[in-house]
Amino acid sequence: MKKLEELTVLVVDDSVTIRKIITTNLQKLGITKIFQAKSGDEGYGSAKTNKIDIILTDHNMAGMNGLGMVTRLRNDPKTENIFIIAVSSEFDAKLKDEYGRLGVFQFIHKPFNQTEFNNALLAYLKSEDKNGAEWEKPAPSELKELLKNGDFAVSCQGQNLEFDFGIQKLVIELKDIADKGKLYNMIELKD
Repeated sequence: MKKLEELTVLVVDDSVTIRKIITTNLQKLGITKIFQAKSGDEGYGSAKTNKIDIILTDHNMAGMNGLGMVTRLRNDPKTENIFIIAVSSEFDAKLKDEYGRLGVFQFIHKPFNQTEFNNALLAYLKSEDKNGAEWEKPAPSELKELLKNGDFAVSCQGQNLEFDFGIQKLVIELKDIADKGKLYNMIELKD
């Protein structure tokens, strides 16, 4: 498990002042690998390009808002498992529910205090599966290579489905398959 100071964080907000405040708060926690984006489109692009552990995103931004960006992130196999914290001054029950349907359960209300900020980040470390963020999904070409000769075994080990390729294993939690219904994304063979 990564320590807080080993995390890579993306801050998405159209306000340069808010990005600076969040970056300063991250640095107080020892986090130094920080990317910034000023829009949902730019944030999505940065998440696809860099290996991001956590995204802190504003909701209201020109162009694609935070909810739109999170929707795109969740629909892309390369970014679907990033842990996301929503940051806004406008959270109500309906908006939280919309984010919650996309797997976002940590919210920081603006203006925020250091304790609220720290607790939202620490939720990543306390999270059981961090939305799958620690799982290295093989690229389709890598999985094709593993499946090429047909020499593999599949077994059910407790609560896991285990694909044994001899030199490498792919373990998928049955709970993830049931909860997220994304087995087709996990083993998709298209390039």
